[in-house]
Amino acid sequence: MDPEKLPSATNENAHFPPPTTGQEPGEPLASEESGGDVPSLSFGAEVPSSASGEDTAPSDGAAFPFLCACLLAGLFTHHLFFGKQFGISVPVFTMFYWAFFFATRRLSAAPIRTVGWFLFVPAALLSFSFLLFTNPVLRALNVCLMLALTAVQTVLLARRNLFSWEHPLVLTDLLWLAFEAVFSFLAPARLSLANLVISKAARRDLLKVAIGVALSIPVLFVIMGLLASADQVFSEWVRDFLAKINSDFITALFSHLCFVLAVAAVFSGVFWVLRDRIQVIPQEMRPVAAPLDPVILSPMLALIIAICALFCWIQFFYWFGSIDPDRFTGLTYAAYAQKGFYGLSAVTLLNMLLVLCGTVFVRKEKTPRILVLNLLLSLLVLLSGIILASAFLRMALYEDGYGFTRARIFAQTMMVLIAVLLMLMLVKVWAGAFPFFKACILSALLLYAGLNYIGVDAFIARKNVDRFLAGKALDASYLARLSDEAVPQMLRFLDCAGRQTPQSQRLREDTALLETTLRGRAAELSKPSPWPSYNIARTRARRLLEKRFPQPVTTSAKATGAAATAGG
Repeated sequence: MDPEKLPSATNENAHFPPPTTGQEPGEPLASEESGGDVPSLSFGAEVPSSASGEDTAPSDGAAFPFLCACLLAGLFTHHLFFGKQFGISVPVFTMFYWAFFFATRRLSAAPIRTVGWFLFVPAALLSFSFLLFTNPVLRALNVCLMLALTAVQTVLLARRNLFSWEHPLVLTDLLWLAFEAVFSFLAPARLSLANLVISKAARRDLLKVAIGVALSIPVLFVIMGLLASADQVFSEWVRDFLAKINSDFITALFSHLCFVLAVAAVFSGVFWVLRDRIQVIPQEMRPVAAPLDPVILSPMLALIIAICALFCWIQFFYWFGSIDPDRFTGLTYAAYAQKGFYGLSAVTLLNMLLVLCGTVFVRKEKTPRILVLNLLLSLLVLLSGIILASAFLRMALYEDGYGFTRARIFAQTMMVLIAVLLMLMLVKVWAGAFPFFKACILSALLLYAGLNYIGVDAFIARKNVDRFLAGKALDASYLARLSDEAVPQMLRFLDCAGRQTPQSQRLREDTALLETTLRGRAAELSKPSPWPSYNIARTRARRLLEKRFPQPVTTSAKATGAAATAGG
């Protein structure tokens, strides 16, 4: 397949003739408001972003400066990330990426939809979490989410989305941009070479220069050999230099070069496609068909509500102490909590799916049947909230009995999100025009970003140490596996355990395990790290561990200190 014939940004004939609507993308067309026929939009329907309809894309003469900028972006990204831990490098790269975006592509004259700018809030919170915290689980999730957010924001701010941002088919906009970028990343290099005009005389001179360089290579080796035999210092320098040029050096150089070129290719492909000052009209999510009859759905909801109401009635007596689970099951409170948590969460999600079907797939009309259906849906939402609260309390009981872990904290956070979605669902039941899916996505983003700033590992360590001080068991092996955020609480545990007399065998083993782990972590954190890896939690942990477990001064450090003293 010829790449020149693909519908990329470099092919002026790839776009359909633009419709002249004169309206903000995403707003109802004038024909919709007047009751007329709505013109259908085919994939790729675009309108000029400028009022005059002129092509404001940069000329092909700007290809070489653009290519140089992409190579510099690859070098800068390599300096930030290659072989380094995430830290302040993530927010720095985020700011650099958007500075590159706005520098290489002027904003369109039409106002940009608010959501494109609003997504900077969760994106900024997630990026700065790499500077503040070190939780490995959240970091892995944050990397994936930040890549997705950056891709969606790029499409939205460039006005390249055919579908509204909350529409599931917005993924096709992202795939189409990636498809165009794959066939466009070599365009700046190709145009730069095409614009490079060299005369015949210049070609002959370049050939002569190449011949001269080739002939000088053997002479250069002869001269280097003679100089090396004449001076021992120069000979050692040449020997060390040649020793470094081995297979490992070539492999490392190749990996560095591939990283730089790969990043430069991504910048080149994406931003070369986005250089065109075009915009598309995104299609909002249209109301889906209404295949469900409220008469069929209402009896189903009534039966489910009856079962849920009976369960909630039993839960009411259980939580207020009228019913003891040991009377029926022989289980402790913690085991009883663990046994029912997952089942209750599944029931809540199933009820949410039924309510969602009732709000989306049933035609909303002002009839008594719809009123009864809305009442049943609202009652099911409220009962689902009670079931969710029961599951939350069960998890709290389980944590009280066995301690806090990341999985249990994440499960409770998910229940909080489900509670927020239930409230939004209740609004959707009575306000059919409420943008439920948009509200769900934004709520989930903000809640997840807030979870990063709780300091999950520090919270877990603090709660578990508090349980230890209250006379309950503590899992020292799990405490030792937490990230650098938990180091202050680990030291607190050692201080509290050292003051306890007498010490049990289990406590002595836990103390020894934690001390060994912290000594190893102190030795690891004492190693110098480049500035892109700077992290506040890691720095605080290193300072605390240096005070608790002083590290021996290395020979290189002594030499550096002696040189600094002599220089002073």
